[in-house]
Amino acid sequence: MTGDGKGVDFLGENGYLSGCSRQTRPTARPPAMTSLILKTFGLVFLAEMGDKTQLSALGLASSATGGGARHPQLAVFLGSALALTCTSALAAGCGAWIAAHVSLRAVRIASGLLFLLFGVLTLREGVLGGGAA
Repeated sequence: MTGDGKGVDFLGENGYLSGCSRQTRPTARPPAMTSLILKTFGLVFLAEMGDKTQLSALGLASSATGGGARHPQLAVFLGSALALTCTSALAAGCGAWIAAHVSLRAVRIASGLLFLLFGVLTLREGVLGGGAA
């Protein structure tokens, strides 16, 4: 607690985390917020390039000139940005919940099994001639 009893004091008198001396000072730091934001932006930006969402937005913007829309590109941009923001918030929230309640080992096993399942299904569809010509 801080001296006034109203909050938590993370730094002790020596400037280190409470309970840590110069010798026991933690050496590993979490990545800086800016670095994490840039990594996330780069990953999502590259993953979204040319996907169905981007092609849908392109189609909407190119066909939205009728119907009295004054700035159809702005409307499509705002709508798609809001949708991506909502899905990203949902993904971040679910990821935080999973990290708090499920072991990393279980997540890795489940991810590997799903990857294998999708691979087998894709191969089966390709070998058996999945119908679309």
